Amino acid sequence: MVHPSIAKPEDLRGKTLAVTRFGSLTDLLIRPVLKNGGLEPQKDVKLIQIGRMPDIATAIAQTSVDGGVISFPTSVQAEKMSIKTMLDFAESGFDLPATTVVVSRRYSKSNHDTVLRFLKAYIEGTRSFSQTESWESARCVGTAALTIARCWLRLTIFLRPDTSRKFPTSMQRELKTR
Repeated sequence: MVHPSIAKPEDLRGKTLAVTRFGSLTDLLIRPVLKNGGLEPQKDVKLIQIGRMPDIATAIAQTSVDGGVISFPTSVQAEKMSIKTMLDFAESGFDLPATTVVVSRRYSKSNHDTVLRFLKAYIEGTRSFSQTESWESARCVGTAALTIARCWLRLTIFLRPDTSRKFPTSMQRELKTR
């Protein structure tokens, strides 16, 4: 997301963009996007660490930085501050990491079997969910996963109604009946 004065990606040359931390998901997202646009991170566009996404939004609004990587739900607040979306990663066509699962070394060593079972279930749930058009036919690991997914989808559609068209029709119908 960028300050309203930035009209196109080329306008980022010589500007400053914010990420939460170097090596974080926000940093991993912005670097290939800049390179794809012919801009070299830290040479053509300065990257700085700010911390939390709400702080990035505030920094853009106060023109301390020119833009930054901001995701939902902070992006909704950023839009209310007249910060505009330059690139919607969901529509970008880039293969992007979207979720990070973290576990300490100590926990993974002492609970190796649990960690492996979790990862297998997480991968299976993600694969199954992404290959279906119906919530009911999605094979989820417990009903909590399905409930959480429905809540996030409803919240997303409530805050950004224009995003609902990105979901399969059967999911949209299912949400309207609940």
